[in-house]
Amino acid sequence: MGTIARTSAKPGPRVGSAAVWAYVASTGIALVAGVLLDRFGPKPALAATILTPLILIGINNFKVACAGVLLLLPLVPTYLLSQSDKGISGPFVLAGALAFAALSLFFSCALRPGKIALPRLPVIFLLYLAVVVVEAINGAQYTAQTPDYMKALAVVKDTTVGAYLRVSLVIPMLIVCAAMVAAVLSANTRNVRWILLPTLGAACILSCLVILFTLQGGASLSEMASVDARRYLSGTGLHANEIGLMMNMALAITVSVSFCVRGWGKRLAMACLVLMLGATIFVTFSRGAFAGLATTLVYFILTWGGKKKMLLPLLVLAGCVIFLTPESMIKRSSYASSAQNLDDVSTGRVDEIWKPLIPDVLKSPVIGKGHGSLLWSDAAKDRTMLPVGHPHSAYLSALLDLGVVGTAVVLLFLVHVWRTLWDLRTRVRSALTSAYFYGASACVPILLVQGMTDDTFMPRYTHSFLWIAYGAALGWLSRRGFRLAALRRRSP
Repeated sequence: MGTIARTSAKPGPRVGSAAVWAYVASTGIALVAGVLLDRFGPKPALAATILTPLILIGINNFKVACAGVLLLLPLVPTYLLSQSDKGISGPFVLAGALAFAALSLFFSCALRPGKIALPRLPVIFLLYLAVVVVEAINGAQYTAQTPDYMKALAVVKDTTVGAYLRVSLVIPMLIVCAAMVAAVLSANTRNVRWILLPTLGAACILSCLVILFTLQGGASLSEMASVDARRYLSGTGLHANEIGLMMNMALAITVSVSFCVRGWGKRLAMACLVLMLGATIFVTFSRGAFAGLATTLVYFILTWGGKKKMLLPLLVLAGCVIFLTPESMIKRSSYASSAQNLDDVSTGRVDEIWKPLIPDVLKSPVIGKGHGSLLWSDAAKDRTMLPVGHPHSAYLSALLDLGVVGTAVVLLFLVHVWRTLWDLRTRVRSALTSAYFYGASACVPILLVQGMTDDTFMPRYTHSFLWIAYGAALGWLSRRGFRLAALRRRSP
């Protein structure tokens, strides 16, 4: 009885103290929100009100700050983090989150010296970064040669060296830094949920954004499937092809993880997220996205390995996708497939973009002419190609910008990324962690397939889920316990 009386007497002051602090904190947040509302408007005020408690928590626990970076990374190119009229941009927000995560990590290292593990960086990864840096410097000397009509048509906004380096070097390095944040986070936690939850949360937000934007547009499926409607999702901040690539990567991770979660509530939530991501891919009406979706299904069917019991649900899922596919989606997928001209199938890419750029590839075949060299190519100067900002092929873009040497390094790096994620699926003990890395390994073939007609192999926000997974893999390989276990397995 005495023990019960002593324990029951303690919560009173704690509850009272907590109530006082809660009142003080809420009052302070309300005052800050009011000032921001009056100065900047409702959107920044709401964001600051939500982020202030997270910032206070992040100072005390660097894992919260790192998880916040991972949540923000895929959302950077969307209009949710862009307020151009207020001088705020998505990369600026990401840079602030990275700086805060670095500060929180610094305090953690200072308070617990020797307790924070840092990731080891493979040589091929450093070579890849060297290609990014060297080609950005290489392209800076040519950017002034961009034809004026490219700026007049808003293909490019600014051709100064500073603006070029900001796009071709600073932003890619921000993405790489976010991946290193994932590596530090993964190296210092045994729970993959610190990586997985921000990934799934960002995927859910992106999916909701696209679906709501589509519903507000009020266009019919046949109208959205038309060739002239390729830019109807641009209001989200992303092109339909970019959304399709991001959603396919998120879907691969979500499907893989959904087979390992326990509890009907979690399984229902994962099933709903899978359906949302599938619907988002559908409303893009992007043939590249459909090819990426097919790649995901084929990859899982061919590589599921020992989990044969999971093949039946995958086959059933593939059958349902084929059976429930609307006619408008079939027409879009098979657009110009009966045409004998390859240019018609590629919607003008072959004759009006790729062929005119081939002579420029041959002019600098070894090291290329820097990132975005299409803008100052002879084809652009002579107006023998469409006024576009990229070659609509990651492979052609690599040869044009990086040359044969840089392209070889980039492709070797992608093979390294896939091999790292693929090996980790069997080397980790946790089934959830294994499923995460296995699903992430599918992102590489998705990028390789969709890269045939769009995107790039340089660090880009559309690759956010792949970069987060690769960073997590580097961190996992750098964990002390994991390295010791690997050494024991290798010893005779």
